[in-house]
Amino acid sequence: DDLKEYANARVVVPAGTGTTALFLARHLRDADVEVCAAPCATSSIELKRQMTLLDDASGSIGAFPTILGAPPYRFGAPDKRVLATWRELAASGLHVDLVYAPAAFETLLQTVDDRPQCYVHCGGNAGVATQLNRYRHAGLLGVKEIE
Repeated sequence: DDLKEYANARVVVPAGTGTTALFLARHLRDADVEVCAAPCATSSIELKRQMTLLDDASGSIGAFPTILGAPPYRFGAPDKRVLATWRELAASGLHVDLVYAPAAFETLLQTVDDRPQCYVHCGGNAGVATQLNRYRHAGLLGVKEIE
């Protein structure tokens, strides 16, 4: 009953192994909500394989999220597009991690439709300073930009 106000919504979850997205899809399988996994660490095919193995090992429920397209860059590697997306999110007031969130948001924005959209932030903010330092060492940020 609590989910009626979110009828026909789309919930987008950043996915490394897909564990959070899989279990959320299981939990919401009877609701009028589409759970989507935005691959951040691997291909869509590999993500499906990993979630299938996990589903098989945990009851074979068979309720899977929709897997969206994977971003066109290497996971965790400093990248200008990732940094630009992260900056855009920060400028809009969303303080998210620098590894999963930019990839997931790029995918979300490329696939957005008329339904209400919900992004599940899964943490990682504690690593932002370390990631920014990696961007500095890669020459994508100046020293003053990370102080």
